[in-house]
Amino acid sequence: MRVVFFGGRSSYSRLHLEALSQVSDVCAVIEDAECTNEAHHCVPPNLVGPMGLLRRRLLHNSSWLWGEDRGIESSMWCRHNQDDLLLKLKALEPDLGVIASFSTLLPSRVLAIPRFGFINVHGSLLPQFPGPNPNFWHYLTCAKQGGLSIHKVTEKEDAGEVIAQKVIPIPLGLPISDYLAQLREEGPLLLAKVIQSADFSAPQAIVDRSEEPVVRARRVGPREHVVDWSKSIHHVAHMLEGALAYGVLHGLDPKYSWQVNRISLRSNPAQEGSIGKSGSDYYFNHRDGAILLVRGRPWRRILGSYARQLVS
Repeated sequence: MRVVFFGGRSSYSRLHLEALSQVSDVCAVIEDAECTNEAHHCVPPNLVGPMGLLRRRLLHNSSWLWGEDRGIESSMWCRHNQDDLLLKLKALEPDLGVIASFSTLLPSRVLAIPRFGFINVHGSLLPQFPGPNPNFWHYLTCAKQGGLSIHKVTEKEDAGEVIAQKVIPIPLGLPISDYLAQLREEGPLLLAKVIQSADFSAPQAIVDRSEEPVVRARRVGPREHVVDWSKSIHHVAHMLEGALAYGVLHGLDPKYSWQVNRISLRSNPAQEGSIGKSGSDYYFNHRDGAILLVRGRPWRRILGSYARQLVS
């Protein structure tokens, strides 16, 4: 089966692409330039010379680079080059399109190119949490389980028929890094299984999408205060796991990265949600104690910003 892959610059996308290549003929790789600061210049980074070697190291999770290194037709996708890409994709005559962590909704003229349309690997058990940020919302709502859905793609956001799912429990207090690691492990396996066993020419819906209420997994701004401090300290710490991981800092210094460290139980008269400091330790106050934090070094964010400039 000839497959075109649409993904981002992340280990999540790259791992799905690698799994896909084991069970199909990947004939094109398209990386989302809208989320990699290349929206206004879609020419791929120059990989020649000493700076090229540095860029190659920085791009180790790039879907585009993965395809480029293997001689596969590879391009950046943005609003300025869609007509050219459309012609290239039509010429390849793919059977199927696969999406994993692609932030742009594809127009109908692209969705119509593969013979069997497109499927998407989405990080929730649809119909719950459609949208760009399901991991954040799993933690903010203290969902007892998350997981993955593979669904057919339509012009509407995460709205097509669900053809496969994998449930992943999220016990209270599970570090979000552990949950994300499970998604990276289980997603490629589920995709490979679907590619090998599914009949894409026939309807295969396994979920009645009209039964459950839907919470859209929208993006949340860094200054939004979304944590419900009336909940127990353990629930609040769980919510903060997701919030801090996605840059929703609730008043913390944005120069640093932040993580939940541990909970200290005690009676606490301080205002809930306020930030305290003891020596070099920072914490959020809660009526039942304090939620201690780990502060990352600022140079990581500075280098991350500089790295994005180098590869743009």
